[in-house]
Amino acid sequence: EGNFIYREKSTVTTLGNIFITWSELDDGYRKLKLQKTNSEGEPIWDEPITIDENDQLILEKNIIKSGDDGCFINAIYRDRANQKIYKIDSDGNLLWQYSHNASYAIDLLELDNGGILVSEIDDIDNSCYLQCSYINNSGTLVWENDLLYDFLSSSSEEILEQQFIDGYFYFLLTEGNNCFVLKVSENGEVIEQSDLFPTGIYTSAKYIDNSFFVFYINNDTEDLEMHNFDLSGTSLLDEDPKVICSTYNWKADDFTFSENYFYAIVSDANENLVFHKCNFEGEILNTITHNTELSNNGLQVFDQDVDFVSYFGYTPNLESYLLILNEDSISEPIYYL
Repeated sequence: EGNFIYREKSTVTTLGNIFITWSELDDGYRKLKLQKTNSEGEPIWDEPITIDENDQLILEKNIIKSGDDGCFINAIYRDRANQKIYKIDSDGNLLWQYSHNASYAIDLLELDNGGILVSEIDDIDNSCYLQCSYINNSGTLVWENDLLYDFLSSSSEEILEQQFIDGYFYFLLTEGNNCFVLKVSENGEVIEQSDLFPTGIYTSAKYIDNSFFVFYINNDTEDLEMHNFDLSGTSLLDEDPKVICSTYNWKADDFTFSENYFYAIVSDANENLVFHKCNFEGEILNTITHNTELSNNGLQVFDQDVDFVSYFGYTPNLESYLLILNEDSISEPIYYL
């Protein structure tokens, strides 16, 4: 679609449809486009919808589902003071748009009442702060807090996860070489902060069954390690941190979760993909090695009805493949690009 596509993002709705959004240059205008498909990839609308167009740079940064079959889109414009969040219904109608001045790297959290939480970590006068805005179902700002949390360190601050549970916001944050849970009221006031858990490089997290799984590579040992703690920051593991395996590079931050197991995806010394099937205590149940040369920055992991991994191979044509995962096996590479 269009003359030149800048980037594309997608999200799956509760009903199983897919929203795909992208930015394109067309006839001298920058256009933010949206298409909706069914689960087979067949377009639901005859033509993509243009959400906005002007002569400024537009980049789609985030798209998340809204309700059963709608979506939120965060669009980045050249003028930082005029970034926009759009709420779209299931038919592609614009319900509202909200202008804000958050930075490029923001996190969006859909709320059950139809609203959205916009979060970011920003630098103000050489200090880093967690900043949040709560926008309700009508597109009205309910509250914003630019100084929700003051980070004492000046590196490695990150929002790993954010959830809204039983009337409270929970933020899983990193600061320096540690992570912790920050509990915030629905009015944007900090209630409590958990103890600190050590982390390393390539830290990632997953929220499942009212607990946080945190994975990272230990800086000193290069082992892949895991935490699992509840919303109050209490560890659920007998051994914490749990050492899963030794690894060689950043692929250890890619995981795919099922109902009672997950695959930790690492690489060995020969750059082969190694899939460790683990239970939720971090014990390895099975290991499958996929012998292939691949691009270090080309690995993506997807958690949907069928778990699959996308990667780029080191071939003359830079071909791309899918690997389908299930409980006991991994498919042969499926060429797609």
